[in-house]
Amino acid sequence: MCDADDTWHPAKLERQVAFIEGWRQARPLVAVGTGGYVVDAQDRAVRPLDFDAEPWDAYLREDTPVGAFVMINSSVVMRADDLREVGGWRGEYTPAEDTDLWTRLAERGAVVNLPERLTNYRLHASNVSHTGYVEMLLCTHHLLANARRRRRGEPEWTREEFDRHLRADPERHDALVRALTNLAAYTRSKNAWTSGRPLAAIGYLVRAALRDPVPTLRLLRRSEAVRRLVGRRLSPGGHIQ
Repeated sequence: MCDADDTWHPAKLERQVAFIEGWRQARPLVAVGTGGYVVDAQDRAVRPLDFDAEPWDAYLREDTPVGAFVMINSSVVMRADDLREVGGWRGEYTPAEDTDLWTRLAERGAVVNLPERLTNYRLHASNVSHTGYVEMLLCTHHLLANARRRRRGEPEWTREEFDRHLRADPERHDALVRALTNLAAYTRSKNAWTSGRPLAAIGYLVRAALRDPVPTLRLLRRSEAVRRLVGRRLSPGGHIQ
């Protein structure tokens, strides 16, 4: 499957089919994605997207950042019978229904990323990461809670039950919403910078910093884009060029 605004390398499907046919591990292979590039509106690659080969066990750990990007939705091919047997996409998790699907497929077998960069993920102002980021992260919290409940043999929470669980501790709920709102502003800033809109990027970053300066500073320190920018600006001796 491929989103309408993303593109594939001409050899993508051929490489994935060859990988599927060559799979010899004990675990069944149920889905295969690829690495890729973030591209702008002019099809220019602005940064690579490289992922762990099998990210889903680590993704379910409590300490994993909820907004972590570990698979390109448009890159994935899967077996139709596995898709049907896990129940397909579930609309109640929109706009994180793809992540919900990958976590359920990973309970049946291996969900793997090829290291080759064969998928172009287009970044623009109408991406969900720009327009609906807070809701996407709340849905991700919901699906991760249910994945952990399935592992413990417990029934899944509906969205209403999950929301009640969050709101049972109002202080914790408010802190989570503040953190997600801050992360949304920071992500909009990062996406605007990547897509060549520096003034918009600065505006979003200022909003994030004013709302919650300490977490914003932590995000900046972890930012790959900031590390690349600093690396370009510093000479080997540590001086600004």
